[in-house]
Amino acid sequence: MKYISKIILLFIVLAISSCNEEYLETAPTDQLGADEVLSTIVNQRAALEGIHRYMYGSGGAQDEAGGYGDHMINYDFLGQDVVNPQRGSGWFIAVHQWLEHRSNTSSLVNQTYNFYYTIIVNANNIINSIDNVEGSADEKNNIKGQAYFYRAFGHFMLVQLYA
Repeated sequence: MKYISKIILLFIVLAISSCNEEYLETAPTDQLGADEVLSTIVNQRAALEGIHRYMYGSGGAQDEAGGYGDHMINYDFLGQDVVNPQRGSGWFIAVHQWLEHRSNTSSLVNQTYNFYYTIIVNANNIINSIDNVEGSADEKNNIKGQAYFYRAFGHFMLVQLYA
């Protein structure tokens, strides 16, 4: 019994001493904090190039989850100039029959909405923070102008699709 109480006391002391706040608050090693991401002109340029790369991404399991090209393939099927005579694996059938884009639970609608709003949000982050970083006025204006374009492009596409 004497040893058990000493062991319990030892565990209590270790538990109390091991829980200081500094030890628990560590900086992530695989990502940047929000204040660091857009803190330099180099990071601003990288964020802008990230938007550009996002436009040309490829989808995962669904063709709607890709970049701009994947979205345009889907919306091409809504026109009258694309004919899909074969059933195949069933891809684009619901889009071609004008069923997919009418459902609010459709992955096509959700992915398209998320795709363009991701572009808009990232462009807004650049626009709102570019004036606070050090760099030449020409480069800052170049980055800001491209971010304005991407934001306008995202809004333009959303208006075309949902208005």
